[in-house]
Amino acid sequence: GTPGKYIYPVQNGSVHRYEGSSFWAKNKNVYIMDRNLGSLNSDTYPSSKQGLVYYQFGRKDPFFHSTSVYKYKDLNARYTAINYDVANNSTNAIKGMAYTVINPLHFINGKQVNNSGFESWIHDDTYAPAAWHDPHAASLGRKSIFDPCPPGYKVPDNNNVWQDLTYQGKKNKNTGEITYKNNKEITTNIFEASDNVTIKDELKRGFKPFMTVKGMQYWPAGDGSNIPQQVIFYPSSGFLNQTSGNINYDGHSSSSEYWGYAWTTESNTKGYGASLVIQPDMISKAMSNRKSRGLPVRCITDRK
Repeated sequence: GTPGKYIYPVQNGSVHRYEGSSFWAKNKNVYIMDRNLGSLNSDTYPSSKQGLVYYQFGRKDPFFHSTSVYKYKDLNARYTAINYDVANNSTNAIKGMAYTVINPLHFINGKQVNNSGFESWIHDDTYAPAAWHDPHAASLGRKSIFDPCPPGYKVPDNNNVWQDLTYQGKKNKNTGEITYKNNKEITTNIFEASDNVTIKDELKRGFKPFMTVKGMQYWPAGDGSNIPQQVIFYPSSGFLNQTSGNINYDGHSSSSEYWGYAWTTESNTKGYGASLVIQPDMISKAMSNRKSRGLPVRCITDRK
């Protein structure tokens, strides 16, 4: 990583580094993809929904945005629809990874673990650490064999990857004034169109509201005088519901609120894993999420 540089061109795209966090300062040779795993484009929300894929925590095979069809493109450029089931995790039948390997198109309904309020797709959640956060592989300095990222990349194992992402501002209900955190006025476009944001402020940031662009735009904080042509984009992907497999809160299916997500490998044995969560007026870098939800993945390089 070169100080002050955060976009590095590679074939058919780029890789990124962020600034302002201890993670990137300590890991000079680590980079993150410019798009979510499976996406065909890095800078816009895919209106066709192509490239929006989701993973249940710890599983190696993705799910498309729809619960009824899974699309593969054959050599003749025709699409073939393959129905997949939403399996019901109500018995001991679904315990470990073997079931998911044999049934990669089965989205598994979540079941609460230890009355925690969080649903896991594995009935006995003690199996979960053997998925992405494989302790045996980690002790050998390797990633889990179920990690969906390509060779040389892995699911982030540390939510500090996104430490520099801060939400844009919050409107005071009484005065209408927008206040910011850490004076990072141009870090993201996490504000809603209804917020009291002046045209001058919006031009200074170079951003449109989160709901307008259907996602979060970001570049490292600065004084606003030199807005780059390229920005880092996280689409409002939404998630696959933990008990139905239906899409919730994405940029097309929801008219009220959009959310963006990205998994990390952090987990415990109570039915949840840690993830990045982006909403129109908030970013959480380490929010607990149900392991049975389908969330996107944005891979980082598997080397330090």
